[in-house]
Amino acid sequence: MSRKFAKTEKQAEILDIILKRVDNGLECTINDIAESLSYSCSKQALLFSLRILEEHGMIVKERGINNWVPMRLKPTMKAYETIRIAPIGFEEE
Repeated sequence: MSRKFAKTEKQAEILDIILKRVDNGLECTINDIAESLSYSCSKQALLFSLRILEEHGMIVKERGINNWVPMRLKPTMKAYETIRIAPIGFEEE
């Protein structure tokens, strides 16, 4: 049984940061999000929020090729539909 996605203000802010970075052609890592948040939180709290967003199909995580390359976060079409209209030419992989 899947839970309904109850978007919080913090989750919306995290999604907005990811969407803005991707829309501007920038990669998005956990550190990028942590530096852009309007509030302070632990890395564990941020990872928990990202896990919830991933479980609800809002983002996908792309692991680095090794431990030196950070994990990248990408929004899904569902994230665009939840937060705002998708950009022109958006194609989900």
